[in-house]
Amino acid sequence: MKWLVLFVSLLVSYSACAMQYQLDNDLSQLSFVTIKKENIAEVSRFERLQGQLTADNMLTVNVPVSSVNTGIQIRDERMQQFLFDTAKYPQISVVADLSKALVQATNKLPFKTDVDAEVSLHGMTQTLSFPILITPLVDGGWQINSRQAVIIQAQQFDLVAGINKLRALAKLSSISTAVPVTFVLTLTPVI
Repeated sequence: MKWLVLFVSLLVSYSACAMQYQLDNDLSQLSFVTIKKENIAEVSRFERLQGQLTADNMLTVNVPVSSVNTGIQIRDERMQQFLFDTAKYPQISVVADLSKALVQATNKLPFKTDVDAEVSLHGMTQTLSFPILITPLVDGGWQINSRQAVIIQAQQFDLVAGINKLRALAKLSSISTAVPVTFVLTLTPVI
């Protein structure tokens, strides 16, 4: 009987991980916090996220940087031009292998883990660790949340000059080069 339970458990794990999923933009969010003048924090986000989780458990998320929303149009335009350089680097890409995480998550839900991902931003690619919470959804999909903010250092992605340009344009004494990022990714099954 124990072998039968183990076999069924492995079969469920395999079938849950062998499907394809599409990122639902309306139920997903990528936010970041900027800090200016040493202690003024402002929350911003990207309005559009695209992505998928393939049958081999590779998660890909693409973020058109032109969708940045700080709540102030001129600041959005300046970030697109001087920080992200959208003409040359139109998107941020994140790629992660979730194979181990999803197999473990199927057996213990929700599931906390850390996942390494390759982040491509502004012509640079870095491997970063993301502490995440994976939760199954009623429709058979997954929700992946950041368990805590991930700190992106501007120098990792050659963004310091762009931050300095924004600081000068806005006549600010400082803008932090460390940016906390949080996310909610909702993945729905492709039928």
